[in-house]
Amino acid sequence: MPLSETSPDRSSRGRNDSWFAAEKQRLIALLREYTEQEITAAESSRSEVDLVVYSSTHRFFIEARAAATAGPVTKAARRVRELARDSRATALVVVPYMGKTGRRALRELGVSWLDLSGNARISAPGLHVDVRGRPNRYVKRGRPENLFAPKSSRVVRCLLMEPSSFLSQRTITKTTGLGEGHVSKLVRRLEKESLIERNRRGAVKPKDCQLLINEWRRRSDFSRNHILKGQLPRKTGLARLRELAEFFDQCGLRHSATGLSAAWLLAPHANFRLATLYVAEHPSLDDLEVLGWREKPRAPDTWLVVPRDEGVFHGASVVDGISCVHPVQVYVDLVDQPERAAEAAQELKTKCLPW
Repeated sequence: MPLSETSPDRSSRGRNDSWFAAEKQRLIALLREYTEQEITAAESSRSEVDLVVYSSTHRFFIEARAAATAGPVTKAARRVRELARDSRATALVVVPYMGKTGRRALRELGVSWLDLSGNARISAPGLHVDVRGRPNRYVKRGRPENLFAPKSSRVVRCLLMEPSSFLSQRTITKTTGLGEGHVSKLVRRLEKESLIERNRRGAVKPKDCQLLINEWRRRSDFSRNHILKGQLPRKTGLARLRELAEFFDQCGLRHSATGLSAAWLLAPHANFRLATLYVAEHPSLDDLEVLGWREKPRAPDTWLVVPRDEGVFHGASVVDGISCVHPVQVYVDLVDQPERAAEAAQELKTKCLPW
């Protein structure tokens, strides 16, 4: 049976799949290799499916995406999973190259995938394919803008702090302090990755807040901040936090709690040992030693963190006399925290980020 195009009206779905039309023969060849069976393709009777292919024992419903980031991949997986379930077919998401973020998202959704670079993870009755390590055949020149780089993440933080409001790019520019061109570029990228939606006036808001913040957490790296680690001999983490906050107030040093200590103030759950504070600059070691603080990189109970971008302070508020960064920032930072950080993050999300 000859390979044929599918019938959906792509323009009505806003999808750019010209790359897929040129690579379908490669998809057929890869499936033939993995299943060790003859593969044929048929025109889909379902407008939602990009392609339907058959082997002698299986039928695959395929959704193709040009980007393997969490937004497009998750949307494709959810769509094809439901359609395949109704038709007793195997759902399959196809991309040029599947990175760690896409693989993780599809594993969580239980959907099979294949990339046209030759990697795949397919689970179907009587069929299990797991191919890894083949290089990306579709590497693009130049480095795309990192949506979650320290300064760029100001836009994501701004949107997540007003999750139900459509914000104009002018408002985002004013709030974040970024240039109009920079904001425009970041908004276009977020829209391309299906992480935001736009209304008729061009204002934007998160399409799925949990998906957006999870993507930010996956790409964050708290350790890249400048962290001064030490010990302050006090009985509890809260006592350490209060004493340091009071000391910085007296010094006039801008600061805000984050991590486990901020999570405890915002959504009390479990005691903590590690007190973590963002500071605009590191105080002198001589001043800290007056408190009895000592620099101890091993087994520290305090982290004093100079952030790579001052945007982390945006949305900070005073809780029980201590400045805390916004719950959105705390939730992101907890991904790289020790102790019971995962539990603290869940409690914080439930009480402060009920999306």
